[in-house]
Amino acid sequence: MWHLDTDPRNEFHFECTECLYRHIFEKRGVLERFGPMFCHADIINYGSLPYTDFIRTQTLCQGGDRCNFRFVRHRKGEQWQRSRSI
Repeated sequence: MWHLDTDPRNEFHFECTECLYRHIFEKRGVLERFGPMFCHADIINYGSLPYTDFIRTQTLCQGGDRCNFRFVRHRKGEQWQRSRSI
């Protein structure tokens, strides 16, 4: 499901309600061990984008009812602080 917030040029948000990794890890009994590591890969990939804040408050592999992704683009030179996503 995709959901655009406010100004689509500067912010977008989407949510996933199904996760292939969660299904595979649950089936093999290793969700608690490997799920959070796979979720952390998103922070590695998106957490340092220039002028862009990556915000996530829950994931399916970490007990949430969805994975929520939000990207907020800031203007060059604008002062802002990165969010601490899970």
